[in-house]
Amino acid sequence: MGKPSLPGLELAGVLIEFGNLIDRLAGLWRSFGEGSLPRTTFDDQFEDVVVALESWLAARPARSAGRPA
Repeated sequence: MGKPSLPGLELAGVLIEFGNLIDRLAGLWRSFGEGSLPRTTFDDQFEDVVVALESWLAARPARSAGRPA
């Protein structure tokens, strides 16, 4: 028997949500690297992205072998 998986539309939503978080992180890093974003703003926004990623991960059921559910 294979690993459990999400239905197609639910999986698509999960992947889009994750992609949006990664896009936020990439844009933030790019703006900081170009010097168009002050350090304090970068720190605040970076923390927001990290908290959002942690929340995203916590909302996902553990599906990999060896990870607690």
